[in-house]
Amino acid sequence: MALLKDAGITIEAALKLEPLKGAKIIAGEKGIGKKIIKINIMEVPDIADWLVEGEFILTTAYSIKDNPKALQELIPKFHNKKVAGLAIKPGRYLDVIPKYMIDVANKLSFPLIELPYEASFSDIIYPIMTEIINNQASLLRNLEEAHKKLMGILLEEGDLKDISKALSRLVNNPVVIKDIVFTNNYVSLPREDPQLEEELLNKTEYQQNTYSRYYQLQHHHIGEDIINNKKVNRLTMPIVAGNKIYGYILVWELNSKLEVFDIQTIENSSAIGALIIMKDLSIVEVEKRHKREFLEDLLSSDPNLQKSAIERGQIFGLEFGKDNTVMIVSLDDISEVYKKTPNNEEFIQQYKNNIRRIIRNSAKELEQQIIMGDKSDSIIILLAVDHMSEAKKVKEITLALGENILEKTQTTLPNISISIGIGRYYPRMEELYKSYEDAKKSITLGRLFNKKAIIHFDDLGIYRLLYYENLKPELIRFYNETIKPLVDYDKKKDTELVKTLESYFDNGGNLKRISQELFTHYNTILYRIQRIEEITDLSLQNPQDRLNLEIALKIMGIIDEKP
Repeated sequence: MALLKDAGITIEAALKLEPLKGAKIIAGEKGIGKKIIKINIMEVPDIADWLVEGEFILTTAYSIKDNPKALQELIPKFHNKKVAGLAIKPGRYLDVIPKYMIDVANKLSFPLIELPYEASFSDIIYPIMTEIINNQASLLRNLEEAHKKLMGILLEEGDLKDISKALSRLVNNPVVIKDIVFTNNYVSLPREDPQLEEELLNKTEYQQNTYSRYYQLQHHHIGEDIINNKKVNRLTMPIVAGNKIYGYILVWELNSKLEVFDIQTIENSSAIGALIIMKDLSIVEVEKRHKREFLEDLLSSDPNLQKSAIERGQIFGLEFGKDNTVMIVSLDDISEVYKKTPNNEEFIQQYKNNIRRIIRNSAKELEQQIIMGDKSDSIIILLAVDHMSEAKKVKEITLALGENILEKTQTTLPNISISIGIGRYYPRMEELYKSYEDAKKSITLGRLFNKKAIIHFDDLGIYRLLYYENLKPELIRFYNETIKPLVDYDKKKDTELVKTLESYFDNGGNLKRISQELFTHYNTILYRIQRIEEITDLSLQNPQDRLNLEIALKIMGIIDEKP
């Protein structure tokens, strides 16, 4: 129906055809831009029940000539059916067109035409239908040619930039294709204009947060932007395949109004754009899988897997003659984001792509060579350093890179939280897995105790000694003997003795500061300290007991016991 409507002929154009030159529009002149896609002759009074949008009705009013009510209701009924217009030939059955019909036609901007008495319906129908058929054939030819051009780009392995250039020429308007998978924007203009290009890219970034779920998967959306100090309509078309969003096409009506041909061409571009992105994505996924396998082998403690990874390392950018150290960027809230985001898979993909882009930009800015790969909710970074570097210098380099990544993330993605764990530097490639294990421990222990977004393994202090798997049974036993009775008491009595004990160590045993921090009366804090000593059978005045309780609190976090 949309294509037929676009292939129609306007009322205004139809009135210029030879058989209608004697006709005159007597009401609803504001609607002469409506398009005729079909012609019908009114022979029965209830014709409105079978009409479709865009029909042009010819009548002598014979079937309703003696029914004033039917004449009065005719135009509102036609208007509701989105009929293009009504042409009445008075003189034979209807002496004159009633004023009330003229008034309602003007009110509804519904074209009402008076035909001359000698007009022949068949003479009117033939030229109008000929124009409609010719227009439709022309439209289909143009659409086919446009589709061939776009498909040619795909078959010749063109990219989204090529699609944007072709589309901009076809619709004679500025085009931006936003690829949210690889976070790229491609802008094309009918004529070169760097200032306009920058303005449109800024508009595209602004639109990033205003895309609604309605048109993400369902339809295009028409909005408005201020460009060159004037309002311009903007069409946003999602690039969708298999219920997944890969990006958007944005077109501004800067040079000409978008007709159905243009919208259909934009839809075709969207489908072809999705195929291009899916093709690129499949290539990247294969590369990512191979890189992930390479990193897993390289960071394994198995010498055979390490050897195999080193042999193919050059393919992935492993530079011989250089040492490496490991950093891990953990996407802290990715599971929560996944739950809360309706279009979660696409959002998470975009989320990770943004972090990867930041990491690449940070490494480039600091002139550091890295290899990067995904592992679950984390991104592993291999940072190349000079052979036999000083450990202190390597630590400074990794911390500087981590700070840069964190700063860029907080600036450009304020709603995204990351943690960065940094492993120690080990000069021998065979020990690189140790740096990886250190980085993982830094993430885990940093979240529990350090509370910093970036943590180097060397800065974990005593926690480094506690976090060894073979120590866990002994840690659990120590925890059970010291602080577990206190945890159990809190659960049973709904008290806050563990929290009070944590505050005790945080404030160096200063009861006044503990009272202020917990917003609790000093005497209550004093009572709680006494209960802690009674329940644990340990004295906070005894240095050994005090140390045992403090270590037990740290162990509580490591073995994931909640008070």
